[in-house]
Amino acid sequence: MRFAAITLSVLAGAAAYLGFAQQRPSTTDEPITGNWAMHISETPGKLQFLLERSYGKHNMSHSNSDVPASQFAGLTLDQINSPSGAVAHFRIVREAGILECEGYLKAGGGGGVFHFMADVAYIAAMQALGYRDLDREKVFTLSLHDVTTAFIHEMQSLGYSKPKLDQVIAMRIHGVSPEFVKETRSLGLNTDSIDQLIAMRIHGVTPDFVRECRSAGLNAASIDQFIAMRIHGVTPEFARQIKAEGFGSQSIDKLVEMRIHGVDPEFIHQVKSLGFGKVTTDQLVAMRIHGVTPDFIQTMSARHGLKDLTIDQLVSLKIHGIDN
Repeated sequence: MRFAAITLSVLAGAAAYLGFAQQRPSTTDEPITGNWAMHISETPGKLQFLLERSYGKHNMSHSNSDVPASQFAGLTLDQINSPSGAVAHFRIVREAGILECEGYLKAGGGGGVFHFMADVAYIAAMQALGYRDLDREKVFTLSLHDVTTAFIHEMQSLGYSKPKLDQVIAMRIHGVSPEFVKETRSLGLNTDSIDQLIAMRIHGVTPDFVRECRSAGLNAASIDQFIAMRIHGVTPEFARQIKAEGFGSQSIDKLVEMRIHGVDPEFIHQVKSLGFGKVTTDQLVAMRIHGVTPDFIQTMSARHGLKDLTIDQLVSLKIHGIDN
């Protein structure tokens, strides 16, 4: 059985999840029920775990890969791997509540039913932190992502006085931890925006990536620039390749522009091989934008006898529709 990895966008996913929860407010003593499935992960000591619920026209699926088996109280690997099958009864205990699971396991996997009961003490503690109107559905979501009061207190101590509930969930989904914030700050980056921190994690702007960029002379002025580099594939290696082509040290914005329009070392080699040894990065970008390819240049020369044209003239021909 294969489980799709959870793919929630920065805040929209968390907000949509909460919006789903608001469709059917639950009473204070009503358990949340659904189905579970699990399989042994390829990572030793880890499990793939899936929860599904549906009622009315609404459906919810939550998948976790590589969950430590130790989180499943009352469950053993022998039960999961039983060749003849075994009845399962285990629980996942979180501050927000307890997920009780019953079912059947055999040969590395299985499934069954679950019910979740929220912890009233957790609800009271969250209300004291300013998070009102927490029904069972919202608490269930907070439990799935293990949003603890300790986590919120830690983030508050770092200056985030009251993150929105969807931001808190997104931080837990994408791994914005207090340690990540502290290490990012140690690099001198402005971490005032929770949304930017989440975007850093989504796009792989790690402290190591920042240090690698700086060692290559890529000193981004903002987190947004580092994020743009990751989105468009601007790496320290790419910057070194462009420099080796004779273009010197380029700004981050220029490198991003080059990647967006497909100006890579291969394209540069092709252009230079046609006799344009002194082409500029701006000209290369213009060529890509307007479709001035090596084939186009050769066609203009061979078919129309238009030799010794400059890059700017070739771009102008393209702009004016002369391409046959």
